[in-house]
Amino acid sequence: MRNFYVAMAAALMASAVASAQPAYKGLRFTPTKKNIVEAKKSGYVAVLPFGQQQAQGRHKLLVKRAESTIAPLISEQPEGVLHSNLYRSGESFVTMMGGVAQLPFDGVRGSVVVGTDNKTIYFKDPIGAYYSEGWIKGERAEGDTIVVKLPQQFVHETYEDGDQDGYLFKLKPTKMEEDLGDTVVSYTTFVPDADQTVKYVWQNDTIRMINTTQDSKLVGMCNENGEWYGFGDYVSRYEVFDQQPVAPKDGSKAQTVAVTYAESGQDYGRVMMMVKEGNDVFVSGLNQAMPSLWAKGTIDGNVISFKGHQYMGIDTLTQSYTFFEPVAHKQVWFDYGDGTGEFYDDPYMLDKIDFEYDAESGVFKSDSTFYVNQGYKRVNQMYTYDTPMFAPWTEKAITPVAVDSTVIYYSPYTEEMGCGYLSFAPSEFDEDGNLLNTEKLYYSIYLDDMPMTFDPEDYPMLSEETTEMPYNFSNQQNIVNYAGMFNINIYSTGFDSLGVQLIYKGGGEVRKSPITYVSAADVTDAIHNVGLAGKKVVATVYTDLSGRRVNRPTNGVFIQTTRMEDGTVKSTKRIFK
Repeated sequence: MRNFYVAMAAALMASAVASAQPAYKGLRFTPTKKNIVEAKKSGYVAVLPFGQQQAQGRHKLLVKRAESTIAPLISEQPEGVLHSNLYRSGESFVTMMGGVAQLPFDGVRGSVVVGTDNKTIYFKDPIGAYYSEGWIKGERAEGDTIVVKLPQQFVHETYEDGDQDGYLFKLKPTKMEEDLGDTVVSYTTFVPDADQTVKYVWQNDTIRMINTTQDSKLVGMCNENGEWYGFGDYVSRYEVFDQQPVAPKDGSKAQTVAVTYAESGQDYGRVMMMVKEGNDVFVSGLNQAMPSLWAKGTIDGNVISFKGHQYMGIDTLTQSYTFFEPVAHKQVWFDYGDGTGEFYDDPYMLDKIDFEYDAESGVFKSDSTFYVNQGYKRVNQMYTYDTPMFAPWTEKAITPVAVDSTVIYYSPYTEEMGCGYLSFAPSEFDEDGNLLNTEKLYYSIYLDDMPMTFDPEDYPMLSEETTEMPYNFSNQQNIVNYAGMFNINIYSTGFDSLGVQLIYKGGGEVRKSPITYVSAADVTDAIHNVGLAGKKVVATVYTDLSGRRVNRPTNGVFIQTTRMEDGTVKSTKRIFK
């Protein structure tokens, strides 16, 4: 079972992020700033939080509920005929940052099994916005109708602090009021409907859930008592999808190239593969989680054009169809509804992206943007490439630079959280600007002068203990790499300082950077402007202590990352009261 991507908010503000896989375990969306604000303004409220939102501290145990009378989870594919080439779209409710947003979803992979009796129909992963491994069961009725009787369990998630289950209910909207003493708060939530029957119609190559906006009924995720977690679909559609992914005829002829790109003034780079066949150029590795997927460009003189709506293949992490999509950006004003507002970036799809091509050097570059996108009907970027440049790359032994002391921060261990938090932003280049192959890059964390051991019991998805963590490893729980910022839970205590060292095992050598140390003592927000005097700020980003990006910090402790016009970056803790 895949883990519920914890750093939800690491993707929440990712409208122009260099690498923005959805970060909530199970969440397929990469919500934008507008989505977050709309969620807070929507008036919809989940009854209960789900998953890592609820299981934050290592010592906080989830309440074990009484034995359920609902049919147990169907976690294995049922026997029968599998239809796995279904493209799903619709409308979902998604919980985020204390609110619930109503968002369209697109490009989700659908799987349906027709049972051996040709009557029983099984739907895998029934909510569009939330990825799960479970199946729900329905029965053919009159004509093309499929009847699904709820509730049914479809989610079982495992966390450091225990397990949590999700059940599918048919829900109806209900107005609620809560007396807070000095004020009465009104909001809307969803509660179980008296009729727990949901119907689908399967006609030719399309399956759709029978529902209308007027009905306002929701197929939503709850606990076994029907208390809503904030996720659910009220429009759901399946269509047969028969496109084949783009790929070269002979991938064995691939040569190594490097792509460099920028985001918020910071340079990023990745080593990937390229195949040239006649005037066609194929590039793989753009989807960092699925490096075997390709995109195709066509050479015309000194220009290489990559068209949009290119189907790249299935992203198995999110079970979604991924596409190469060129985009442009426009600034749109959004009113917060409280007399204030701001402009936000609103990307839209283009037909193609053109690269300037130098045949002699093999370099091609563009000042535009493309996404690795979930689906092709709407923007939902998984990875973003701003001002990309591709160039031939040859491996050699190079030395990584030390982590800049202005972009390393430690929040000390507390009993409440059950850990401390280390954040740092390493460079993927050496001091001469040569790109490191991150597949051969590692880092060690030092507690005083001793390297820390990463234990699989503390860090899920590790296969064995190690003191050298692969740079690209992220379990999306307590080791998270988001847009170049690493956020790691530290469970040890009793040390005075932490250090980070980069290790590069390329070109037949092992080379290490100097160790950069940060104090293990607490700091206050009084220092947040140290070192920035006289410099022009071009971007300021806030993240919480789990690395999740936050639009408008409220009460609590947050990391402020400030990027200056000259490219320097400083990260400090801010306490908002």
